[in-house]
Amino acid sequence: METFPELLTRWQAAEACGDTAVLDALLDPDFHGDGPDGFVLDKQEWLARHHVAEFCWTAVSVRHRVAFATGVARYRGSEFACTVVGVRGDGCWRIVNLQLGS
Repeated sequence: METFPELLTRWQAAEACGDTAVLDALLDPDFHGDGPDGFVLDKQEWLARHHVAEFCWTAVSVRHRVAFATGVARYRGSEFACTVVGVRGDGCWRIVNLQLGS
């Protein structure tokens, strides 16, 4: 990925259709997804679960090699506060963490 916003766009599309091959390429090997009920999934567990239907970002910030986006995730009729953290290494952006909260 050239830019963090491009990463977010590709990730959102892959999440919406459950494209685990694309998600695997976009998620950092150390990825963790933290859910509203306290669950924590590693990358392989995240790839094996149901995918989020929609994300709406309200803020995106890029600081050299670390970036984050905050907004709302919608899944099965529920809304969750959402924060995504990306890191840049080896010339590309990857998602290292996702936080979903009530």
